[in-house]
Amino acid sequence: MKKIIRTLLAVVLTTQIIATQAQDETFQDLTMNGLSSFSKLRKEYYIGALFLESLSNDVQSIVNMEGKKRMEMRITIDEWSPRRFSKQWNEAIYLNNAPDIQEEFADQIQAFIDIAKDDLKTGDIIIIDMDPNTGTSVYLDGQRILKSSNNAFFYVLLNTWIGNKPPSSDFKQNILALPSDKTSTELLVKFGSLSYDEKRKTQVTAWSKVATKEATSVTTPETPSLSTSAALPPPTSGTRVTAKAAPSKTTNKSSPNTLTAAKLDTPKPIIDIAKPKLTAATEQATPEPAAEAEVVPKAVKVVKTVEPSAEELLEQKQKSLTDVYRSNILKLTYQNTIYPKRSISLNHEGMVIYKVTINRDGKLINIEEEQLAEYSLLNKAARKAIKKASPFPDAPDDLVGETFIFNLPFNFKL
Repeated sequence: MKKIIRTLLAVVLTTQIIATQAQDETFQDLTMNGLSSFSKLRKEYYIGALFLESLSNDVQSIVNMEGKKRMEMRITIDEWSPRRFSKQWNEAIYLNNAPDIQEEFADQIQAFIDIAKDDLKTGDIIIIDMDPNTGTSVYLDGQRILKSSNNAFFYVLLNTWIGNKPPSSDFKQNILALPSDKTSTELLVKFGSLSYDEKRKTQVTAWSKVATKEATSVTTPETPSLSTSAALPPPTSGTRVTAKAAPSKTTNKSSPNTLTAAKLDTPKPIIDIAKPKLTAATEQATPEPAAEAEVVPKAVKVVKTVEPSAEELLEQKQKSLTDVYRSNILKLTYQNTIYPKRSISLNHEGMVIYKVTINRDGKLINIEEEQLAEYSLLNKAARKAIKKASPFPDAPDDLVGETFIFNLPFNFKL
């Protein structure tokens, strides 16, 4: 059965990301909609994930969907220079957004590709949060480095993943609908293992100091439609607007976190999730600290798309019911997970994955080993949690099927 991984991903990732980054806690209830790896010339640069309040595999439905949304990138390449980061995102943005949208969001685009002043490294985490009430915020290793009061800027960046010119068809497909094969499970585990330490956070903070830039005017544009993407090469010239480096500098005129592993009441957290990073396009002999930019774009046009067929609507409903059911099972399982005290004292860590089969009445039919940790106590703790949480709730009445299979991952990390 496909989409086995989605629920467990959303639960594990959201809770831990919020807890470690101390960002807006209201994003912790989002569910992972999809996960994919970005590679170029056989080099993997980052693993990207999209989190939504309701799962959807339809592009326009995601754009029109109410509620908070999050894009998250966890850097996997050893070094990603500001120049290469800027070039990559500049091309992607201009290939996937119509000319008028590019013009209206020019300030935000420039501020985004200029947010870092040094190489991004493995474990850096870039998070782009969109709150309909407050706008779009960009975080690098837990530090907010860019803020736009216009939430439509989020879709300018999201277009690069699910627009007309995504990194690849597979990348877009996996962001829209999380697959459940072995490769995807391994990618999820890798995503969860990526993180930065306090030393790295201090380094990033040194060149990413926050300084708010007030906008002189605010407009309320409509959400840009992903169906209006236009292939347009990056402009050869234009006005560059960046954030203030420090209050003493003068500036030009102003321009307008499922599968998330829930933490348990134990001495240490059960699952540790890393965060993605951003890089900037500017290269300087002496890097200057980047500031949080406050930019407000103008109105953006929305293009209507064809409504989904009855068959597609039925498929979406089944997908939603399945994911909600999986989410409930994961939450119950994690609530019953206890990190063994002896494992904590010995600093034992490890990833455990069990495949469970459940019938419509919520009865646990079978448990299979997908991946075991090096230490038997951790394996036993995960299995014990599953048995303690069962029997699970009955399957939704409208959900088709007599049995259901889910992969339940446990990342024991101190």
